[in-house]
Order: sequence, then structure tokens, then C-alpha cells
Amino acid sequence: MRRLPIVLFFLLALLYPARRQKSNAPSPAEVTAQVRAYRQTHERALIKELVELLSIPNTANDTPNIQRNAVKLVAKLEQRGFRARSLPIAGRGIEIYAALLAGLE
Repeated sequence: MRRLPIVLFFLLALLYPARRQKSNAPSPAEVTAQVRAYRQTHERALIKELVELLSIPNTANDTPNIQRNAVKLVAKLEQRGFRARSLPIAGRGIEIYAALLAGLE
């Protein structure tokens, strides 16, 4: 059950090509078309990345694989322009923190 939020977040991050935003915001229809075109163009790579992430076991008592998951997720977020890091929390495991500062730097 803990995997679902991670998977949903990863999918959303995959679909957002992090670039600087234009000063004139595109319409929702333009954004939809851009996201769809990006997904269609990169679909094989996106699915491959998702399968690779999901192939790493993700159970709370499997610390080495949780660490592998965190490292891979941070790397994928950074590839997309996020500032990301893993934060180990005693007694809870690892949390991932990511911020997208596109256009604010």
C-alpha cells in the first residue's frame, strides 16, 4: 500500500518535462496536448523506467532495497530538474524531498 503514493508521484514526475515556464501561461488544452505528445514520444523509456523502479522490492523491513529505491527516485527527479534528496528518519525509514524551482532561479 505504501508503494501506490510513490508510484503516482513518480508517474507525475515522469510526465512533467521540467523546463522554465513561459511568462504567458499556456491554455489547459495546450498543456494537455504538450503532455500527451511528450508521453507518446517517450512512452517506451517512461515505461522502462517505471518497470525498473517497480522491480526493486519495497517492503518496510527491507532496508537495503528501500535505500536503492530512494537513490533511484532521487536520481530520476534530478534528471527532470527537481532538487531532490533523501532524508533518513529514525524509526520510519527514508523520506524523499523534492522541489521544482523552474523559472525561480
